Amino acid sequence: MPKITPTIILDKRGLRGQRFLAWYRHIENVSKVIDILYVLKQSPPHVPPTKLASNEECQNYDRHYEDDLQAKCLILTSLSEELMKLHEHMDTSCAMVESLHKMHDIETSNVRFSNVCSLLNAKMAKGASGHKHGQKMERIFQDLESLGTSIDGKMAQDFFLASLSDDFTKFIVNYKVNRFNHTFTEMIDMCCKFEQGFKRDRKSENAITRKRLHKKKARKSKRTCFHCGNDERWKKKYRVRTASLMTRTFEGTISVIESAFTMSSNSWIFDSGASQHICNSLQGLTGSRTLRNGEMIVRVGNGTKISAKAIGTYMLKLPSGEVLELKNCLYFPSCIKNLISISKLLRDGHSVLFDKMSCTLYLNGRIISHGNMIEGLFHLETSSGMHCIESGNTSKPKRAREEVNQVRLWHLKLGHVNQDKIRKMSKDGYLSPLGNDLIGTCEPCLLRKMTKSPFTGKGERATEILGLIHTDVCGPMSTTSRGGFSYYITFTDDHSRFGYVYLMKYKSESFERFKEFKNEVEKQTGKQIKILRSDRGGEYLSNEFLDYLKECGIVSQWTPPGTPQHNGVSDRRNRTLMNMVRSMMSSADLPISFWGYTLHTAAYLLNAVPSKSVPQTPYEIWYGKKPSLKHVKIWGCPAYVKKQDAGKLEEISVKYYFVGYPKQTYGYEFYHPDDQKVFVARTAIFMEDEFVLNGTSKRKIELKEINEINDEPQTSTRQVDNPVPEPLAPRRSERVSKPPKRYGLDNDFGELHLLGDNDTKEDLRDYTEAMSDIDSKRWQEAMKSEMDSMYQNQVWTLVDPPEGIVPVGNKWVFKRKIGVDGNVETYKARLVAKGYRQREGIDYEETFFPVAMIKSIRILLAIAAYHDYEIWQMDVKTAFLNDYLEEELYMT
Repeated sequence: MPKITPTIILDKRGLRGQRFLAWYRHIENVSKVIDILYVLKQSPPHVPPTKLASNEECQNYDRHYEDDLQAKCLILTSLSEELMKLHEHMDTSCAMVESLHKMHDIETSNVRFSNVCSLLNAKMAKGASGHKHGQKMERIFQDLESLGTSIDGKMAQDFFLASLSDDFTKFIVNYKVNRFNHTFTEMIDMCCKFEQGFKRDRKSENAITRKRLHKKKARKSKRTCFHCGNDERWKKKYRVRTASLMTRTFEGTISVIESAFTMSSNSWIFDSGASQHICNSLQGLTGSRTLRNGEMIVRVGNGTKISAKAIGTYMLKLPSGEVLELKNCLYFPSCIKNLISISKLLRDGHSVLFDKMSCTLYLNGRIISHGNMIEGLFHLETSSGMHCIESGNTSKPKRAREEVNQVRLWHLKLGHVNQDKIRKMSKDGYLSPLGNDLIGTCEPCLLRKMTKSPFTGKGERATEILGLIHTDVCGPMSTTSRGGFSYYITFTDDHSRFGYVYLMKYKSESFERFKEFKNEVEKQTGKQIKILRSDRGGEYLSNEFLDYLKECGIVSQWTPPGTPQHNGVSDRRNRTLMNMVRSMMSSADLPISFWGYTLHTAAYLLNAVPSKSVPQTPYEIWYGKKPSLKHVKIWGCPAYVKKQDAGKLEEISVKYYFVGYPKQTYGYEFYHPDDQKVFVARTAIFMEDEFVLNGTSKRKIELKEINEINDEPQTSTRQVDNPVPEPLAPRRSERVSKPPKRYGLDNDFGELHLLGDNDTKEDLRDYTEAMSDIDSKRWQEAMKSEMDSMYQNQVWTLVDPPEGIVPVGNKWVFKRKIGVDGNVETYKARLVAKGYRQREGIDYEETFFPVAMIKSIRILLAIAAYHDYEIWQMDVKTAFLNDYLEEELYMT
């Protein structure tokens, strides 16, 4: 056993004052060298081994005792006199370390606070070294880690990038846009290389500047006339010099103009003042059509109006291999330069970042091209040779083929499962080899799959299928699914982790769903359910449910109150399913009411992907064979489905959206937005590559579980009627109608109000739509309430119309009243008379009275703000706002 030398003891004296952390690290290092570190962490047994103990136990005790004495000696000799007196009576070195920890706990807290302040205030000075700044930041991270506060690599990189000076702006943008997956050290190396590059460029610029200054000083020292060269003759030659300078200025302007006109006409220039893309050649203008003279006019900088000759789509080939599509590009043969409208690029989803001498063009966060400043203008970099793509006789431009990231493709197909599971499936032979591609940053996953730290407790696992079933009910959801479902119940087999999910309208259906599940799985597997584990929800504690379990010989296990961790399998299953549902729906452009289809698809995929809890996939353990994933498609992607009864001259396929895998039929489920129907088809062409390359939707999915006060089922019911085919809309007038000024809709505030109304896309236009809507029952109740109110207030008198009087028609207006939380509070139906006001988009020729005047609302808000009143909003079922009518009106 190595012994401590007096030199080490003398050199390591030093715990005097506030130096505990440094001292403790030093003690740990010395203890590692002499192999006694373990005694600082745990104390030796107080009672020596008995005579019946083995030789090994006796040797371990003796070794621990001797090493502890050695550690005590090391600690005491490195303490000050005061600390030594306080600790020399202690029995073990572990007790000494714990005592010193408690004494210096305040010091540790202060040091941690100081390091956090240093991290937050670390700002790189302009001109400082990036390498030294990175080392400084790394030391702070190491100090925090030694204090028990660790910072992961990604967050450390963000802290470093945020602390860089303005000289590194381009480096920061490039690093974040390309989403490099580097370590902290590799990122610092990249930063240093970037720093060397811009410092080298700065030196060359400074050298040129110094050279120009030197020449200017040399010219000043000669004191000669710039015009004739004679000394001190400025005044005598003043008139001649002025006339000559005027001539030279005119010639210089002409030369600049000529150089601008002689510039290559094939170049494309970014123009922030242009409202349209402009080209000077028909070569590359696809799908073009000739314009009549004066049909499309553009005003140039000097005020002159010129007429475009043609319009089409220009396809520009970029050095990166991508194609920039300039839609509605105007052809002007007299235009010398080709112009790219910045405003149109932004509307088409592009973004442009301008720098001092260059600019960068982005699409969906990817860099697709660059531009350089030439004579004060930013020119787009295009590929050498032809700048356009020849299209032949085709009217629609072809898209450049981009390579699809296979890992990301399967990530979307399998419901946004993590990359490790996809790699494992490829390794185990479920998927073909995927190469070294990475998923990259998936925003739907980041926004909708954040989780807490796991519960560390583990229970005893079932040894066979159906030995233990976990179940839980989730709901009610904030949005009702198609079919009127607000809840769902899950059943998960503990042995295989194979899961089932059933949609429900009410919690009281849980018992029926369990019987359906029990009959199906017991028939399929030939085994019997032994244990059912659930929480203490009322749906599981009903007498009917408990009697049935006793009759079938199934043991009912309930989790203790307030301990959802004991039902962790069901909780994790619900959490995983909802994370997948939110991620899948945020990537598609389908209504949120399709969450039921998404939930079934997520459960179907979850059974086919690996799980940490079982060595194989749940499907393989349940069925005894590997799952086939050849038929798996991206949920929500468009697909072309073959028509069954297409005519000879009609289109043979229609564009639908894939929404699920039917359980009873072989094929796929598709949704058609126009018909609002879901049907099953077997043959389809899925547009998955285009779906991935075009980028997915980033809409926010507000789908969450509503906390209930009690477990009683709702009294109201939802009835789903079959969609009624909508009749052909009549031809609409093109007359532009303006609202009356008395309603205050002719200013900015009125426009804001109308925009707010138009954002509610769920409002219905007529009675037919209301009766075919999923909430038709609610609309019928709202209409009945309106008619009852009309009768009670004696709104009309039933008479025969006089001769010569043409009665006006009536119209039902339907409105959903949305609460502050975004959910529907009330369904409103109003019966109004036609003919007094038009609103485009609702009924252009048949109009009706407005309910409220915006001007009145503004006056009310102004009075409340001036007197500091509080405004309470209330709902009036029927309000008559416009006094008595002075004339008789007849309505039919």
